[in-house]
Amino acid sequence: MSTLSKKTAKGFDVVIVDGPSPFLHGAFEVPPLPELDESYDRPTVLVGPVGGRAILPLKIKLDWL
Repeated sequence: MSTLSKKTAKGFDVVIVDGPSPFLHGAFEVPPLPELDESYDRPTVLVGPVGGRAILPLKIKLDWL
């Protein structure tokens, strides 16, 4: 997820943000936040906790948070 940015998403019609559970190996490992800002304009599917965390820099509230 740390490589997700407007630049890396360019050229894709849709971006899917997914990743392993943060509860692996008996510890809670939080993935780094992507480099997104208000200029990010790709349609994006958010999956699980990694997907929800991906939009934190954009300050978007999801219903389940």
